[in-house]
Amino acid sequence: MNFSSFLARCLDSGLLDRYPNWTKYPICDIPKGLEIDLLPGPKRDCKILVSAQYITLAGTAVYADDVAALEEGSGAKKRGWDVWKLWAEKLGQISTNQDERPEVKEAASKALAKMISLSPDLVHVPAN
Repeated sequence: MNFSSFLARCLDSGLLDRYPNWTKYPICDIPKGLEIDLLPGPKRDCKILVSAQYITLAGTAVYADDVAALEEGSGAKKRGWDVWKLWAEKLGQISTNQDERPEVKEAASKALAKMISLSPDLVHVPAN
């Protein structure tokens, strides 16, 4: 998770903007934690935490490149609005699930709050 957090910080700071396809890292890692149903345990927790870190630390960049670009009419992106909503719903479920570890719930809640701050009209999931 530390490498993903470092990479997310680099993405958010703009250090990787000059590299083509810089969003391939979050777009590969976020779905592993939020789109695939894994059995409870350390592997699942780690994947959720990585997803949450990308959204919390580089959510602005991911949103701008993959979601907000649609709003500007730049054409269909691979991920887009529907996946952004799916991620928000999943984070909302995780953040309110009593069976989740506290650090996983907290990370999910922070990521969801970031998503809502970026797209309040799009994400209608209550943040904790």
